[in-house]
Formats: sequence, C-alpha cells, structure tokens
Amino acid sequence: MPINKNMLGRLLVIHGKLSTRRSYSWSQLADACELSPLVGTRPSKRSIQNDIAYLQREFNAPIPKGQSAYRYEKPFSFLTVLDVDDVGLLSEAVALLKQFKALPQSEGLEEVLLKLENKAGVAAEEMPNVVFFEQVPQLRGINYLNELYNYIRTERCVEVSYRDFKQQYYQFVIHPSFLKEYNNRWYLYGREEQTQEIMNLPLDRIEGLSASDITYRRWDNFDPEEWFDEMIGVTRLPEQKAEQIVLRVRKPRAYYVLTKPLHPHQIVEKETESSIVFSYRLLVNKELEAKILELGADVEVLEPAALRNNIAEIARQMAAVHTCERIITK
Repeated sequence: MPINKNMLGRLLVIHGKLSTRRSYSWSQLADACELSPLVGTRPSKRSIQNDIAYLQREFNAPIPKGQSAYRYEKPFSFLTVLDVDDVGLLSEAVALLKQFKALPQSEGLEEVLLKLENKAGVAAEEMPNVVFFEQVPQLRGINYLNELYNYIRTERCVEVSYRDFKQQYYQFVIHPSFLKEYNNRWYLYGREEQTQEIMNLPLDRIEGLSASDITYRRWDNFDPEEWFDEMIGVTRLPEQKAEQIVLRVRKPRAYYVLTKPLHPHQIVEKETESSIVFSYRLLVNKELEAKILELGADVEVLEPAALRNNIAEIARQMAAVHTCERIITK
C-alpha cells in the first residue's frame, strides 16, 4: 500500500510515541497527531488502527496484537539498505543527536530521528559519547517544552498556572510566540490576553498548562532575531532603548573576551600593552551586569555612567558582605 504524506506524518508521530515504550490508546495517538506539525489534524480511530496494522505488517513492528492500547515491546527502528559511505556518515549524525535523549523532550526528538532513519535507512548503533553538550536533564519545567512548542506551531492560546519566586500564584492566558533558552533555562514569550503586555515566563515556574478556547492572535511585525539583537539574556523592559556600553578589560583576561565575545556585535575600540577596550550597543539589564561581574577585577566600565556606578555599588556590597563574614568567623 503506498504511503501518502498524511499517512507518513501519522506513522512518524505514532513511532515517536511508541518508542517511549509506554502504552497509548488510539485517542491519545490521535491527540498527538493533531498537535504535531507533521500532521496538524485529528485522525479517526480507523486511521490509527490501519496505521498500527501497517507497522505490524510491513515493518514487523513489535506491537502486541489484539489489545486496546499500543506499545513497542522492544526497541524498534525502520531499516533499509544504503551505500556503506552513506551509512557511516548518517550513523554518526544520528548517534550525535541521540545524546540528547537524556532530556525529557526525547519524545519529540524521536520523530526527528525516525525521519533520519526512514529517509536515510540507518539506525545509530550504541556508541560511547565523544561530544558532550551542557545539559541539565533534571531542570524543572523542561517537560512543558514540547507541549508549548506544539501550541506555538498550531497557533493556539494556552492557559498557564504560574508561581513566582515569592510564591505568589497567577493564571495567565498567553498567545505564545516563541521559546528562548538562556543559561540552561527556558522561557516562554507571548502576549498576555488581559493586559496585552509581552511576557516572558521561565518554564521552571510553570505549574500547569491547558489549551484555551480564546482565539489566537499573532504577534504581527515581530522578528525574534531582531528582538534579541541588542540584548544579552531575556530581560527587556517596555520602551527600553539600547545604550553605548564601553568596557576596558585587562590582559590576559581581555584575550578571553576577544575569543569569546560577550555579544556578537562586539567591537574592539582600542588595544594597549595592558588592556583592550570593547564597545557594544546593548540594553542594560541584569544579564549584562552578570556578564560584566564574571570578569571580576579585570574589567572597568567606562560608559555609561549609570552602569559604571551600579557595578561599583554591587562590588562594594559584595566586599562588605565578605568583610562581615570574616569578622563573624573570627
């Protein structure tokens, strides 16, 4: 039986779910198809049953027969034959991607891996990791990442239960626009229905999500790349404007900043035997201050004056705390 585009999308979604080795009813698989950008519509019970039968018949998928819930009894991948060179290259690529399976979002990644395996005809063998990415698998809230991604792709409003660091509880209806990762933490950006303000919510403070019946409205004339082009991190106050930031960094620490810029638009203004002066056009926020403070006594803020004074005050407070601690411990 030939596979059309809709059926292929359903097979990819179903495989992604069953690869978790958990059991799913036909209704749960249909829900996953509806939310996935690979399908986008809710299939019927008969379609799901036919897809399951196809996997069993054509690929010998290890799905038990005659049961109301579906699962893989053992690990399973689609395999075809490729040239040796292609198999080697693609096996390495798939193996590299599979390092991310430690994250709770492995269900979404399984769909990507299946597309590689299905199109390329290769399943990555288990092999020791030689490339390590900075990951925090136990990070709170990351389990919402795939669900929020699907809300954004399908343009659906979401009701968010949220608790801030002061333990104040809120409920928002958000028109979600995009997700942003910064410093091993994920943030949801979108317009809040009641105030129409742009909000960014850290996922680790979210306590629950549910679909909202409110009609989704796009964030018109908005470009995320442009939004972040003149800032470090995620914090941006309404109507805030970028400022000229000038830092003098002593050598050899200056070489670190030179090879790992604080921001892509970093400019070298002046270099002497002892230091390098860097300039930026950025918003002043807490993330920028943190980056400057990471450089310790090797950095001096030349402009603007308000930022220079603020960094100096933070340094004085840090010194006062350390002095107090030494006195107490004596």
